[in-house]
Amino acid sequence: MKPFFVRTVAILGGESSGKSTLVNKLANIFNTTSAWEYGRDYVFSHLGGDEMALQYSDYDKIALGHAQYIDFAVKYANKVAFIDTDFVSTQAFCLKYEGREHPFVAGAD
Repeated sequence: MKPFFVRTVAILGGESSGKSTLVNKLANIFNTTSAWEYGRDYVFSHLGGDEMALQYSDYDKIALGHAQYIDFAVKYANKVAFIDTDFVSTQAFCLKYEGREHPFVAGAD
């Protein structure tokens, strides 16, 4: 299926609210793809799981990685791709932890 025909559905919510579980279940029910939250993967793979070690300079990498996850999910989707969180949420975390928005993250939306 051509990517421009694929609908994306972002699942939003607070930390540990079940977004990832819901995204996986929906993808299985609809026999389609999903994009996991890249920020979580980034924290574990680059920061040893320490979320408090995030720096302002990490947020552009997180946004780029998340965009790649979404692109992959859309490319192989069966009409719809379910997305775990969105760029607005990433920007909100940047604002919360760093005290300012990141222009790269704003442009990713």
